[in-house]
Amino acid sequence: MPRRAGHRPFRAFEGAGFILPVTALGRAAQNAGQTTYPLIGHDLLAVSNHLIGVIVAFAGAAGILASATIGARATASNAYRTLAAGQSLLVVAFVALAVPGAGVVGLWASAVLLGGAGGLIFPATMTLVGSRASVPSRALALYTVALSLGLAGGPFIEAACLHLTGQSLHETVAALIPLPVVSLLLALRAERGDRLARQLVTAQVVVPTATSDAPARGTRSVPPKDRAKGRRPLLALPAYRLALAIMLSYEAPFVALMGFGGLLGRHSYGVSSSGVEIAFTSFFAASLAVRGALVRYSPLPTVGVPLVASVALTAGGLALLGLGHGFAALLIAMAMLGMPHGLTYPLAGAHLAESLSDDLGRANGGLNASIGAVAVVVPLACGWLSEAIGLRGTFLALEVVIALFGSALLVQLGRMGGFKWRAHTPAP
Repeated sequence: MPRRAGHRPFRAFEGAGFILPVTALGRAAQNAGQTTYPLIGHDLLAVSNHLIGVIVAFAGAAGILASATIGARATASNAYRTLAAGQSLLVVAFVALAVPGAGVVGLWASAVLLGGAGGLIFPATMTLVGSRASVPSRALALYTVALSLGLAGGPFIEAACLHLTGQSLHETVAALIPLPVVSLLLALRAERGDRLARQLVTAQVVVPTATSDAPARGTRSVPPKDRAKGRRPLLALPAYRLALAIMLSYEAPFVALMGFGGLLGRHSYGVSSSGVEIAFTSFFAASLAVRGALVRYSPLPTVGVPLVASVALTAGGLALLGLGHGFAALLIAMAMLGMPHGLTYPLAGAHLAESLSDDLGRANGGLNASIGAVAVVVPLACGWLSEAIGLRGTFLALEVVIALFGSALLVQLGRMGGFKWRAHTPAP
């Protein structure tokens, strides 16, 4: 019996052959940099936890600025250029991080560049995938599988490099520079191919139709600024509110893990730098498994149960992370926290793609900028708390945040139909 076309995941959207490898390699590079620069700052440059929190916050602010200004303007026609620009920032960030003599200045530069790169890459790629997919929920799930492959592969490759270089952080970062370079070359190749394809289509158009970008004869052209004035604020869009609630229910622990998870593993659990990267691999491998299941079963019949399970796993993982002892407990806690990571981003992105059309780029940019605010506040709070109550106490304190945002998610789900709401049904 032949398989249905909808079950061919690698045909889920146009350009998948370029977008998925760029996503996997670029995210592997970005994640390796994000989990390494706090270790370089603390272990090699004697930077305090509080200052590391400030640096991570500035990186988050760079991501917000990039998402709100450039990422929010991503469209199907210019998103490849935005993606390539973000990948170029990754290359520069790795060079700054790999130079031993760069000191604290290099640490700041690499952190800000890594944050800015994410602010360009994520909105651009989400817009590309969401605007070119016949089944957005499956396409977004496939895109996040590529993200998870990079997220899991980055720490694993870095752990191997650390072992081979005798735990040298600078030499390891230098060895990883080919990752962002290759992803940049692929992104440039994709941008060139897309530009040539659009030029070919434009050359073949002889008579503009009413459905083209040109106004039909007898109609009045509406200037872009006038159209923008008629747009509703993002928070007035039910689809955007739900997507934001999904992301906020998990974002704080993720930001805390990226900034302080390595320090927790090294100094509270007593594992080596390569052991820390193995722990991150456990986290992202669990995320990858969940996203693989989403590719197979999307669109989901309901998202109420998975999202409630996501909140519960987040709370349980934080408790085990703060109270557990031994490498096995660290691995299990990281895996528990990886599962909601696998759920939240694809579900939020799919809901936006399936509920919005003209506002998709603006919503993707706004979503990434909004959750970027968490990437500013949480590191500052974690840096201060870790000095006051320790790293374990800091992660336990995040339970309060999860209780608040998890409750907000349940309220929003109730307004949207609760457990009867379907992932592929547009929001009213």
